[in-house]
Amino acid sequence: MTGSKNDLTYAIDLHRVDADARTRVSAAGARGRAPILSVLQRGMFSSKTEALRTGDITFDSAYLITTGSADDVEGLRLVTQSLLVLANRCSGVWLHADGLKVTLSWLGFERDPLVLDAARDAVVTVAGWHRPDSPYR
Repeated sequence: MTGSKNDLTYAIDLHRVDADARTRVSAAGARGRAPILSVLQRGMFSSKTEALRTGDITFDSAYLITTGSADDVEGLRLVTQSLLVLANRCSGVWLHADGLKVTLSWLGFERDPLVLDAARDAVVTVAGWHRPDSPYR
C-alpha cells in the first residue's frame, strides 16, 4: 500500500526475513541528506553498547541507537513518541535510515491502525528532516 503525507510518499508492505514475517514502512528522503541511523528495540537484537542517546529516558531504555551521529539523532528526537507506541505494542522493531531512505520494520503482519499510523508518522518525519551539509545553500 502507498500513500503520502507532508509531500512525502511512503509505502507499507509485508516481507519475510528467514522464517519471520515482518511489517515494513518506508519513505525516501525529501531533500538533502536524510539522517543516517540504525535504531533497534532493546532485548530483540544484539546488545551492542550504544554511543548515542536522545535524552528521552523512556525512549533510551526502549531502544538502542547503534549507528548515527549526534546531528542525525536530532531528527530522531522528533519521533520518540511514535516509536514508543511501537515499542509498547510490537517486537523486533528496527528503524534504519541510510541518508536516502528510511525504513521501519517489526515482527508480524500489522493490522492495528494506531501502530500503522505511528510507524508512518515516524518514517515520514525522519525522511523529511534534514541537516544541510552546507549552512549557506
